[in-house]
Amino acid sequence: MTKPAQLSTLGLPPIAQIGHVVRDLQATVTRYEPLYGPFWFMDGSVTGASYRGRIADVSLDIAFGRSGDLETHSLIARYRCLPGK
Repeated sequence: MTKPAQLSTLGLPPIAQIGHVVRDLQATVTRYEPLYGPFWFMDGSVTGASYRGRIADVSLDIAFGRSGDLETHSLIARYRCLPGK
């Protein structure tokens, strides 16, 4: 049985999204814009989230791009744990 035939037996829908966690969002956007661009951006920051058993503020920057029907998400997250919580 070929690999595509094996995958089709799982009954999963086609891949529509791919996500990446990156160190440098702007460098990633610049590098992949010819393939997935233009990108659009969203601030997904959250305050008071539970992170590794502590309360933390999460600064989350997300860039979205497309190639045909495939959507890609590149994001960078920075955590700041709040003292004493």
